[in-house]
Amino acid sequence: MELRARAAAVVQAELVRLRRRRTRLTDEQRAAVAETLRRVADRLLGPAIVRLERAGPPAAPVAVLFDLPDSRQRC
Repeated sequence: MELRARAAAVVQAELVRLRRRRTRLTDEQRAAVAETLRRVADRLLGPAIVRLERAGPPAAPVAVLFDLPDSRQRC
């Protein structure tokens, strides 16, 4: 699974968890939280992913760190 897809899956799982725990949030509030979580994930991963893509296939430590099944897989 690509890192961006993994981050999106984590964000989605947290949104589902939030919806169960905070039932009083309005649709507008939920949308704002969702957008904020997506922006945070993009800001954390974005620069690192760009650098990895420019460098070519990730080195073995990067593949291990992010549990990439194929060291040639793009981020």
